[in-house]
Amino acid sequence: MGVNSEVSDLRDTEKKALDELKQLIQTALINHEFTSPSPHPKPIKEEEVFFWGIPLIGDEKSDAILLKFLRTRDFKAKEAFTMIKNTVKWRKEFGIDTLLDEDLGLSNDLENVFFMDGFDKKGHPVCYTVYGEFQSNKDLYSKMFSSEEKRLKFVEWRIQFLEKSIRKQLDFGGVSTFLQIHDLKNSPGAGKWELRLAADQAFDLIQDHYPEFAAKHVLINVPWWYLAFYKMVSPFLPQRTKSKFVFTGPSKSPKTLFKVVSWEGEVSYCAEFVPDNEPGYTVTMQKKRIISSSDEQVICNSFKVGEPGKIVLTFENYSYKKKIVLYRAKAKRCSD
Repeated sequence: MGVNSEVSDLRDTEKKALDELKQLIQTALINHEFTSPSPHPKPIKEEEVFFWGIPLIGDEKSDAILLKFLRTRDFKAKEAFTMIKNTVKWRKEFGIDTLLDEDLGLSNDLENVFFMDGFDKKGHPVCYTVYGEFQSNKDLYSKMFSSEEKRLKFVEWRIQFLEKSIRKQLDFGGVSTFLQIHDLKNSPGAGKWELRLAADQAFDLIQDHYPEFAAKHVLINVPWWYLAFYKMVSPFLPQRTKSKFVFTGPSKSPKTLFKVVSWEGEVSYCAEFVPDNEPGYTVTMQKKRIISSSDEQVICNSFKVGEPGKIVLTFENYSYKKKIVLYRAKAKRCSD
C-alpha cells in the first residue's frame, strides 16, 4: 500500500489525529524540543530529526512513519508525540547512527538464528527467528548469554539487525512491514533464563521504539503447552493484538507456511531408495526435476520397497537465497 493511499484510507478522526501530530512535531522542531534547547532567544534554524533516513516532517514518506506511532497509540496524537520524543532520545543515547556501521562480530554466529528470506504472498519481506539453534549449540548459547556484557552485546546486535533490515528491506512509500516467522522447534525451555532476559530486553526496546513494523507474527512448531497457555490468556487480549498472531503446532506448520510465504525457485528434487545390503542397487524413485514457484506447493508421494534400506530425498538450491525444506515421513509394513 502506498503512502498516499494509506492516508486516503484513514477515517476523518484519524486524519485529524495525523494533522495534530504533525503540528506537535513541527512546533517541537522549531523550538528544538527533541534535543537541547537553542542558546539563542529564538532558534536560528529549526532542528531536523530523521527516523530510518526519513525526516519526521516534510517528506512524502514521513506520514507512513507517523502513522506507525499513531496506530500503536490508538490515534491519540499527544501519546504518539510523547512516544516519538522518547524514541528520538533513546536513539541518540543508544547510538543508532554509529551502531549501523559497527562490527559487533556476531553476524556469522547468528546467521541461522535471525535472517531475512523472501517475501510473503502480500509482498512483505519475511524475517525468520529460529530459537532451536540456542538449544542445539551450547557454545553459541554461552557466547551470547553467559555474562551481562555478552547479553547486552546480543541486544545491540539484535537492534542493529532490525535497523539494517528496515533500511534495506522496507519501503515507506510502499510495503513498510515485515512478516515475522518464529520457529519454536526445540526452543530452549524456561530454565534458560539468560536467553529470556536478553530476549525480553530486546523485545521491550522493539515495542517502545519500533511500532507497527510487523504485519503478522506466525509462530510455527509451537509446543502443546504453549498453545494451551495462549488459549487461556487469549480472551483477555485486545482483538487488534490477537489478529496479528498465528499459532500452529508441528503437524500443521508446513501447511501454514505454504499459505503465507511465497516460495521461489530454482530448487531441484529427487528421491532414491538405497538398500542396506552392499551388493544392492540404488533405485531412483523420483527423477530429478526443477521445482519452480509456479509448481505445486506441497509434494506428496509414496514408495513401496521389498528389502531393508532407506529413502534418500535430495534437494539442491540453485539460488543465492536460503531455502527451507519441510518434510514429513511415515513408514508402515505392507501386506503381500
